[in-house]
Amino acid sequence: MLRTFKFAILLAFMFSSTFLKAEGIELLFKSEKPHQVTILESGLAAFQKRLDLIEQAQSSIDLEYFIYNDDRAGKILSQALARAAKRGVKVRLILDNFMVARTISAFLAQEFVDLGMDVRFYNTSPLIILWKSQYRNHRKTFLVDRKKIILGGRNIGDEYFDLSHEYNFVDRDMLVEGEIVKDIANTFDMIWDSPLSENLRRPKRPEWSDLKYKRASRTQRQKLWNQFQDDRKRWDADLEKAKKFMQTDEKIQDDTLQIETIARAHLSEQVSGTCPSVTFATDHPWVAPLRHDETRFLKHEIFRRVERVDRELEIDSPYFILSEETTPLLNHLLEDKKAEVKLLTNGLYSTDAIYVASVFNARIPKWIEKGLKAYVYSGDVQKDYPVIENEISESRWGTHSKTFVFDQKDFFIGSYNIDPRSSIYSLEMGLFCDGNPELAGQVSGLLQKRRDNSIYLKTVEDVSKYEFSRISWAKRLGYYLTAVPASLFDYLL
Repeated sequence: MLRTFKFAILLAFMFSSTFLKAEGIELLFKSEKPHQVTILESGLAAFQKRLDLIEQAQSSIDLEYFIYNDDRAGKILSQALARAAKRGVKVRLILDNFMVARTISAFLAQEFVDLGMDVRFYNTSPLIILWKSQYRNHRKTFLVDRKKIILGGRNIGDEYFDLSHEYNFVDRDMLVEGEIVKDIANTFDMIWDSPLSENLRRPKRPEWSDLKYKRASRTQRQKLWNQFQDDRKRWDADLEKAKKFMQTDEKIQDDTLQIETIARAHLSEQVSGTCPSVTFATDHPWVAPLRHDETRFLKHEIFRRVERVDRELEIDSPYFILSEETTPLLNHLLEDKKAEVKLLTNGLYSTDAIYVASVFNARIPKWIEKGLKAYVYSGDVQKDYPVIENEISESRWGTHSKTFVFDQKDFFIGSYNIDPRSSIYSLEMGLFCDGNPELAGQVSGLLQKRRDNSIYLKTVEDVSKYEFSRISWAKRLGYYLTAVPASLFDYLL
């Protein structure tokens, strides 16, 4: 739904050395010291690990998210953050203003502040200023004491932690411990201190003495009095809603306990190991024309590594829209190097973005003919996957992971999608783990397990065969309506 809303706005827009720097901030870091990592494959385990880190925090917690929902997951996590702030931990949140506009109101943000947290919103440019509003913060940062970080594909919301009754993402995070975390923390500070990150003030409570109620003749006084009463009721209701969100209740306590009971059993099963060498890359915050390509540190590091692939590249990306930059890279691997390229992405049934599926289905046949091994996620929960309620298992599922495995030797986990938005408009981040083929092989195994729960588009005929499988007529209509504009303006997707 959120990507659909974003697409509507975008349619309106139509009518190296080891250390590189931008604005004095290092944005590409490499460490040859070993780092401990844990791959958080289970949504429940990923959620519980966040709660554990909040409880263990001693000095600081820094969160940065593209989406932060006011649902069950958001409520449990927010209340845990408030408890940490109460015991003296410095808590900071950076939230993308466009994507949280309907979930984290100025009232709730003020409630966070009143409870000891500090909140800033990234790029508050009005939507009417389209050339500015399209630049978003897509990073996902969960940083504790500047020593441990969870990064990857998950935002904050039920669908990212296996808690939605309607639609859930199979996603992937990585917990990282080691010296590079301090460098990542510095990039959080860079964005926190950026002019693009601002506080939002809660509007003051309406008073009858306010000027807006005085600009009227006597005959309009009753109408204005009624408006004043409505405005005050609305303000009081918004305040009450925010306060209630931060108040624990029996349902939240029961849910938290149930999540912990199941998650604890699976936390120990998550893949973990040591990265002998790591590289972290991110982008500089910009609200600027495309000429600032030199600030796109992450994509260029990914491109360099893709170019170096000899035998095999594995990709897990929820969206797959190639650009003028990525098309030659894939051509080079498939046609020149004859490398094996495996792609896991969403089909029309499993996606949360119909218009992306329309572009994918139209263009994937030629890549299959060139040798790309394309898989679309089935939309079903994996076998023996842990959930807290039966309704969750019966929901629709789609991949949301952003992972690359290079020649079964090195791997990447981060926020970067294979689409123009991640390459041009969105602020991204990610970590490369190098020098541990065994660990890379285990990550490859995780991708294979998800491919086993997917549809293999072995031939061009398979694309049309499965294109509308399990698709309602309403969704099919939306697919056709968005197909042409999505194809014409794919550089905005």
